[in-house]
Amino acid sequence: PASVVTVDGVRANSPITNTAEVPIVVSAVSTATAAKPTSVILNPDDVVTNTFGASVRLENKDAVNAAECTVRVTAP
Repeated sequence: PASVVTVDGVRANSPITNTAEVPIVVSAVSTATAAKPTSVILNPDDVVTNTFGASVRLENKDAVNAAECTVRVTAP
């Protein structure tokens, strides 16, 4: 497992939900094409609308489980 995962092909304005038990940082892979803000911390069960672009970076910042980041992508 890696602590950072990049997901390509994410739809604009789609919801990004943290279903984990730890906070994750969601950010734009390319800050040139992303709307503000370029990153946000999602606590467990938080939801944010994708304004980060088609490629989204997800990073597990948890000190205990920092080496783990699993992503599940679903379509609405």
